[in-house]
Amino acid sequence: METQRESSLKKQVSRSVVYLSLRRIVSTVLATVGTLFIARILGPEVQGLFATALGIQTYAMMVGLIGVRPYLIQSQSTSQPSQLHLAFCFELLYSLVLVGVLGVAGGIWYLVSRHEVPLMLLTLALTLPASMTREVPLAVLENRFEYQKSALIETVSQGAYYALAIALVLLGWGAWALVIGYVVSEYLTALGFFWAARYRPRWYWDRVALRPMLAYGVTFALSDWAKALQKLVPPLIVFPTLGAAAVGYIGMAEKLVASLYFVVGAVGRAVFPAFSRIQNDKARLVRAVEQGVPLQMLGLGALYGTAAFLLPYVAPALLGAKWDATLISGLFAFLSVSSFVSALTALEGAVLFATGKNMLVFYYSLAGSLMFGLTAFLLLNFAPEFWGVYAYGVASAASTATMAFFRHFNFRRYVGKPDYTLALVWFAAACSVVAAPVVSEWLYGVSLILLLAFPQSRRALRENAQKARALLKRKGSSRASTPETDT
Repeated sequence: METQRESSLKKQVSRSVVYLSLRRIVSTVLATVGTLFIARILGPEVQGLFATALGIQTYAMMVGLIGVRPYLIQSQSTSQPSQLHLAFCFELLYSLVLVGVLGVAGGIWYLVSRHEVPLMLLTLALTLPASMTREVPLAVLENRFEYQKSALIETVSQGAYYALAIALVLLGWGAWALVIGYVVSEYLTALGFFWAARYRPRWYWDRVALRPMLAYGVTFALSDWAKALQKLVPPLIVFPTLGAAAVGYIGMAEKLVASLYFVVGAVGRAVFPAFSRIQNDKARLVRAVEQGVPLQMLGLGALYGTAAFLLPYVAPALLGAKWDATLISGLFAFLSVSSFVSALTALEGAVLFATGKNMLVFYYSLAGSLMFGLTAFLLLNFAPEFWGVYAYGVASAASTATMAFFRHFNFRRYVGKPDYTLALVWFAAACSVVAAPVVSEWLYGVSLILLLAFPQSRRALRENAQKARALLKRKGSSRASTPETDT
């Protein structure tokens, strides 16, 4: 019975990862085409204006996401209407408070500077009620492992964003085209989640029932709040020192890196409900991390390596003369290595969350963000011309290394000691691939040696290739044996 239950859970997680990965692939194509088209017209400075306002709004949204969705999933409360209504009402009231705070701050900023960025911020703040309350129906969908619905809704909303933003850019709306497209897409996503989950909110308030929700949610969200402090580095540190164009370059590089991070994002989002169900079985948790991390590194290495190789050739043609392709390639390499470092311990972080170690996650997230801000501040204030926008890449690497160290230390202390030999070999290979176009093409050879010289690496590559072929054969034989279904 236990084996059947474990097999069923694996199938649900695998299916969810597939849906989320497919969504991310479509998202990557949309984001790449749409972003490059818009960026070619607007240029880095106009892009930087929108990125500055969005960075502040994003942090406010992270503060608003107080861990309600993880609480509903972890406590298995999505089948209790009273808990759903309570979560919705709290998020709605909380979002209105945050809108008021941003309204006052943005208004003062505008009166002092007469700049259009605070006006963009005030407009983006209007999305907070939608972005926060939609966490409730999303919790319902994810607890049912209905990721195909949420993935479809997110993809449609993203398509609507780029369609509207591109149309307005062509009409000459500048950065406001991105602002309006973002607002519309956020509300479309919220409406889609409520419709797909068949959840109809009602007014409900119970202070006693709210306490455990906030007790878990706040400790869960603290780490996101701490990590999201990094979103404030471009608008509060880079923007005053290097200007809007530098923020535009950083935003472009981050968008390219984030769009390719779907391997880790999909896995992390899908495994949290599964980890919550086996949170007391440490052996299974360690085994899941050991099996998952190397595959994530292999997938990320292939994606980022391909992108790093093509970027110096593709970026000039797609972005045009307004952008410095060499600068984007260098930033991409820095941020890619940071993503690899983060991916090494990303599953460990999901386990710590699922097992209730929320405050530990908060501590190392805060340490990483402080390292980020401090490094960027020192580099840009004492040697801004020497480092330029690369100061942001160095600060990102220092931050992720700090968080990864503490995350792994706490995982070994409270859960178990995974064997990371294979993961580290593939990590080194991935770093060599993304650094090769910027540093030296000889690093491609180093990456190949790392993949083929170690027996464990060759064996793992061979086993995964055999599994992939077996899966394709099973699917092919299944379709051949049921022609009436295809018809």
